[in-house]
Amino acid sequence: MIELLPAILLRFRRKEIGVTADIRKALQMIEVREADREFLWFLWWENPMQQSIRVYRHKRVVFGVNCSPFLLAAVLELHLKSVAADHAEIAEKLLKSFYVDNCVTSVNTYYEYEQFKGQAVEIMSEAKMELRNWECLLQSEVCDERNAASDTDHEQFVTKVLGLVWNKMEDSLSC
Repeated sequence: MIELLPAILLRFRRKEIGVTADIRKALQMIEVREADREFLWFLWWENPMQQSIRVYRHKRVVFGVNCSPFLLAAVLELHLKSVAADHAEIAEKLLKSFYVDNCVTSVNTYYEYEQFKGQAVEIMSEAKMELRNWECLLQSEVCDERNAASDTDHEQFVTKVLGLVWNKMEDSLSC
């Protein structure tokens, strides 16, 4: 169910303007059924001096568990395949753009970027998930929530995309 990295990176480079975003605390948005919590125990020192331990169970999907990326992908697919018909095209694009909680895609114009961003945020908010940290190619004042920072600040031009370094001024990817 998880998209392959090369396919996502090719779609990221396919159109004129690369776009990235992520889901805020994506795994914590997914509740684990009570019966399945038996497999998500963790121990907590109630009193380290007396070496007494308390046993807890997670109620939310845990980062680092082998099945966590699959669970998120399954929830995203279920949600994105059940959106209203007027959002179906953007939902399908979103579905193919996620690698775990990272959205990586591309658009042809800044108008298309604004349309995609607005609809994507709306679609994801219906699932109580916040799609945030939007970034795109910096050849216009339209893009990037961090553009309000100094124009001379080099760090605003460089970001990470699925582990690769993306220079948004040069529009280049590197390791």
